[in-house]
Amino acid sequence: MSTTPQEVQGTASVPAKVEHRPAPRRVYAPRVDVYESADAYVVTADVPGVAEDGLEITVEKDRLTIDGRVAPVERNGYRLRVAEYPSGDYHRTFTLPQTVDRDRIAASLKNGVLRVTLPKSEAVKPRRIAVQPV
Repeated sequence: MSTTPQEVQGTASVPAKVEHRPAPRRVYAPRVDVYESADAYVVTADVPGVAEDGLEITVEKDRLTIDGRVAPVERNGYRLRVAEYPSGDYHRTFTLPQTVDRDRIAASLKNGVLRVTLPKSEAVKPRRIAVQPV
């Protein structure tokens, strides 16, 4: 059976289920500073708007991954009309040197600044050798 273009145009289909997906969120690479001391590496990252429960920091093999989710801000009785400050989530991945003691990595968050301390393993820390008299 063949159909003409007029028959096809007149046919309407109704989807059985309409799926609503949320709009994709922006993801930013947070700005970071990396410091090194004799004992550790320290990574500080700017993650404004991220709460402690919105942070996920993982170490897998030689990768440190920082994920931060910003919770939407709602103001009772107000509706957002103009937004000049873009918001979004944060994601950044670093390759760790073999000298990092992965079991002692620690993180803290204060005023939108994440601080991740990556202690060096004892075997690579410089140490002073005392000279013994003969």
